[in-house]
Parts: sequence; structure tokens; C-alpha cells
Amino acid sequence: MKCCAYLIHFVMTLLLSIITNMKVVFSTTTCDENLVIGLSSLYHAMDGPNWLHKNGWMNGEMDACNDEWYGINTTNTVAEVNEITSIMLSDNNLKGTFPSELGVFTNLVVLELNKNSISGPMPTQLGMLSE
Repeated sequence: MKCCAYLIHFVMTLLLSIITNMKVVFSTTTCDENLVIGLSSLYHAMDGPNWLHKNGWMNGEMDACNDEWYGINTTNTVAEVNEITSIMLSDNNLKGTFPSELGVFTNLVVLELNKNSISGPMPTQLGMLSE
């Protein structure tokens, strides 16, 4: 009987270890690769390394499409794919010109970039947004 108790303890400890170290893949949603490329373009065009707040941006560990990047909000679609619906980076030391890749955010509802040093024209691609 003592042997069974040790075996049960071992199995339970092993299961607990596996569960606590697992990433929950089945509940994670993702977004289209083009959206991540669009955010990357925004980061690089607007001097991202010098932003005041850039938690999650370009560190390779956090998912932009699960609201893990500072200033990015998403909405889950019926197809279980997240769409970026707002980019809010006001007063964040952005400098540069708008990248044309902003047009990939077709479900963008909010774009807040005020109180930054952005110059140049708005990309014509922003006129193609569906919202």
C-alpha cells in the first residue's frame, strides 16, 4: 500500500509540474501576419526604441494580437482570429512619418497618436479602412 501512495504522489507531482509549465495553446488566438508586420513598420518608422512606453513591442515573447503590446487593443472575430481595433500611443515620444503599412489595419476604429512628433502626410491607405 505504501508503494501505491508513493506512485500516486509521484504521478500527481509530475502532472502538476507539466500543467504549470504548459502554455495554454488552445485558448490563444492570433492575428494575421500582415498586422504584425504593420505594427513592426510603425515601430521602426516612428523611432520605437525611444518610445516612453513600449511594453511588449518587438521583444518576441508577447503577442500583439492578445492585447500584450502597449497601446494595442484587439477584438476576437468569429473565425477566432484577433483583429487590431485600436492603436493608442498618444504622448509617447513617437517621431517620424507614417508608414504606408497602416493600411493593413482594416478593422481599426481608434488611432490616437496625438502629442508626438509625427510629420508628413497621412498614408492614403488609411482611407481604405472598413470601419
